Amino acid sequence: MSHLEVLKLRGDGINGTLPTELGLLQDLQYMRMIDTQISGSLPSEIGEMSSMRAIDIIWSEISGTIPTEIGNLRNMFHFQVGVGGVSGSIPSEIGQMTRLEAFWLYLNEVQNFPTQFGLLDNLQSLYLFHNNINSTIPTELSNAENLIELDLSVSFVLI
Repeated sequence: MSHLEVLKLRGDGINGTLPTELGLLQDLQYMRMIDTQISGSLPSEIGEMSSMRAIDIIWSEISGTIPTEIGNLRNMFHFQVGVGGVSGSIPSEIGQMTRLEAFWLYLNEVQNFPTQFGLLDNLQSLYLFHNNINSTIPTELSNAENLIELDLSVSFVLI
């Protein structure tokens, strides 16, 4: 499986945790998990997947924080984790993902809105709706000149 480029998992019968060995899949470009019972955190080894271009994790039991190593995914253009238990802070290393066009982290429990989103020149779509963000919208976001979609509905505890 060392040359695997696409990984799709779907359905209730799929459970367990994401193994740290994911980092060994250097050719993996797209990972999609929908409606699974996969639980636990995204492993820090995800940052070793240098070819990764898109991650879609929807309706899963993923929890914990997003690892700082996510910033190593410089080829990533789409990141989506929806309807899960992701909590804590979005790491500032998100600003290193210079090709990122879409960042969707919705129906989770994240608590911050990093200023580094303003560093992402290619960012077109940012969905952070239904979270527990307890900060203001950073003024640096105005630097994201290509941003055309922004959804922050029901996200802020205080503004």
